[in-house]
Amino acid sequence: MRTFISKFRFLTLCMTVWWLSGCDPKEPIINTVSGAKVVIEWNDVVLQVQRNAPGYRPPAAARMLGYVNFAAYEAAAPGFKENKSIASSFPALQMPTQPQGKFDYQVVVNQVNYNLYNKFYPHIQASDKAKIEETYNRLDLELNASADVKSRSKAWGDAVANAVWAWAESDVLGNTYYQDAQPASYVAPVGEGLWKQGTTPGTRALFPKWGQVRSFTINQQDKDSTPRFPAYSTNVNSDWYRQAKENYDLVNLQNYNNQWIGEFWSDDIFGLTFEPASRFIAISSQIYKQDNSNLEKALLTNAKVSMAMTDAAILIWYNKFKWNIERPADYINRVMDANWKTSLQNRTTGQTGITPPFPAYPSGHAGFGAAAAAALSSIYGANYTFTDNCHKDRTEFNGAPRTFLNFGQMAAENADSRWYLGVHYRLDGEEGLRLGKLAGDKVNTLGWAK
Repeated sequence: MRTFISKFRFLTLCMTVWWLSGCDPKEPIINTVSGAKVVIEWNDVVLQVQRNAPGYRPPAAARMLGYVNFAAYEAAAPGFKENKSIASSFPALQMPTQPQGKFDYQVVVNQVNYNLYNKFYPHIQASDKAKIEETYNRLDLELNASADVKSRSKAWGDAVANAVWAWAESDVLGNTYYQDAQPASYVAPVGEGLWKQGTTPGTRALFPKWGQVRSFTINQQDKDSTPRFPAYSTNVNSDWYRQAKENYDLVNLQNYNNQWIGEFWSDDIFGLTFEPASRFIAISSQIYKQDNSNLEKALLTNAKVSMAMTDAAILIWYNKFKWNIERPADYINRVMDANWKTSLQNRTTGQTGITPPFPAYPSGHAGFGAAAAAALSSIYGANYTFTDNCHKDRTEFNGAPRTFLNFGQMAAENADSRWYLGVHYRLDGEEGLRLGKLAGDKVNTLGWAK
């Protein structure tokens, strides 16, 4: 009898401990391995909203995505099985402590995105604000958590979002630059081979001080690692002339495939498509669907890709305005052919010969692609095959899907696309790829895995 009673008491004690452990705030409890639907839905929102958001062109868009997706990752990190918080990598960030209780991490992620997109986008048009509201409210209704879990989860999402926003605000230049993305106060240096403001009619330099924005991982040594562009020369045997002649011949002899690739990756036209950095968020969403990624994997990918592109933009814009190398069109018009134009065009307005409003070297497109490729490869593998359907329904240009055998191939084609259009020298793309990979590799080393 005593043995029976002892066993009974022991079992009772075990059951009591098991029941009480249900209140453990560290328990990875609701929806931690659910599908990535909530991530994909919010990716779709930002892809729609930012194409019309004044000031949110590539560097600012990448930074915004970096902070939002970092916050979503951190808010859900207590429920992760394979990954962990990286907040300790950033001493200036004052993260809250998660309270006890159960959480639905899909509700948490929904709340973080809603909170931060409203903060980053106070100036967008009414229809885009309505899209944010509609998405948030619809997902809130679809997520079947109990009232107390939902309330607790929303409060936690807001707490993390507000902490990350306070950190973002402390970088005043980065957080407010979109309000005056092309400052009239900027005066470009003057000299042979230097970029001249206003080459594209009616434009000023875009984000000339972006290299001073706070990064996640890179340092000054990384910024200064970019070698000098070849010495300026009009001699036909010089490296600069040969670079420009390649552009001249490529555009003059433009074949259909090169023009297709150029327009497929362009995303230059405000109001028409999402901008070049966001392209890799669109690609990430397609991969989540193909891979059937769970919530944790999608949050990890969104964070890595966005943070890597944030740092790539800082590296590249720092060097653009450090070296101030003129665009191929400027050199070619002065030295080779006064009537030559790039093949970048706005097919909705008929504008032709477009050149982006900032110096050439290095290429931003190349940097964003290489940063995203490094991040994606670290999660899905270097030889992941996928098809990019980003523009399959477009009619203004050939948006037919293109298939890639790996992420490196994707990044290389994206870099080459700018060469084919004549808006970048070949060296711009090569250095952009190097800097983007540098940024991606450094983000990958932040210690994400448990």
